Amino acid sequence: MSSHKKFHSLRYEHFTLIELLIVVAIIALLAGMLLPALNKARDKARAISCVSGIKQIGLSFIQYANDNREWFVAANSAWDAPVQQYWCGRKESGRFEPKGGIMDYLGKSDAIRRCPSMPDVVNADNYGCGGYGYNGDYLGGGWNGVPSVRMAQVRKPSQTIAFADSLQFDGGNLSRPMEMHTISPPYYPDPAYAYYTTPDIHFRHSNHANFTWVDGHVSPELLSYSQKGAYGYAAAEVYKGVLRMGWPGEQKAELAGNYLFDLD
Repeated sequence: MSSHKKFHSLRYEHFTLIELLIVVAIIALLAGMLLPALNKARDKARAISCVSGIKQIGLSFIQYANDNREWFVAANSAWDAPVQQYWCGRKESGRFEPKGGIMDYLGKSDAIRRCPSMPDVVNADNYGCGGYGYNGDYLGGGWNGVPSVRMAQVRKPSQTIAFADSLQFDGGNLSRPMEMHTISPPYYPDPAYAYYTTPDIHFRHSNHANFTWVDGHVSPELLSYSQKGAYGYAAAEVYKGVLRMGWPGEQKAELAGNYLFDLD
């Protein structure tokens, strides 16, 4: 019996325009469903990296105090000093170097790791702090180069802020963000002055900011309130709702509002 081979003609199928549009719509729908989750995972990873960086700063801060008879590192030198020494480095003749302050206590790191959620910044006076600010008004001697305080002077170390995510604007220009090496309490603590301060704590992690407290523990805190301040460049609603800058905790009047910063 002879065998017969059957040949089948090849058929080439083409997508119709409607079918192609359906496929594109499905892909767009899936991407729309996945993108928020991917963004959330990315933001979470950045926040975890930030926690690691600010934790390292807190440990270096405590090690510095242990080696210096429990004196905390100064926030900065006097403004008329020929060399501007900050807690995070020094600036001389317009050049910043990560030397002095707590920099010798960062282990193998030769500079502070920049917060990965920190926006691109201009190279202004506070460059080098990595996007983290120090409670300099109460712990570091303020802005005038006066002596800092000692560990024993802080009555509630686990409830007193040492460092937090920070941000400020060069010359008040909201399109020119810059690093800020200190963070301000809501009310200026110097009795010779009396004014509400401008927000500089930046809640850039899904409306949270990472804080290192004097006892060394780290916690994310939710943005609670904001204000324009004496030298504010925007309304309180803009600081809180758009710029995500302000303070955690309960809002209180004048110096009572500094309860997370002061020594009591």
